[in-house]
Amino acid sequence: MRLDLPNSEQELQIAYRLKNIYETAYGVSVPTPQERRDVHTSIRSEIRRWITLWDLQRYYPAYNAQVEVSEVTFDTESIADSTIAEETDAGE
Repeated sequence: MRLDLPNSEQELQIAYRLKNIYETAYGVSVPTPQERRDVHTSIRSEIRRWITLWDLQRYYPAYNAQVEVSEVTFDTESIADSTIAEETDAGE
């Protein structure tokens, strides 16, 4: 069985608890995480995102994340073998 995704109130509770644990562990103050951008993102992914952003802020206080999102498309056009660089084996 799959667990249901937490609702926004539950996610906020998780965020505050994790924020408190992080601040206690590292003795720093970090911003409260922003609400989830994508409804299909798992809470586990969100927690990883929060910790990564907090780590960046802790190690690089002047860091300001600027995330750009764009759609990835699949190109079905063939690539000629002659345009692909040959691999060389460095071990030989």
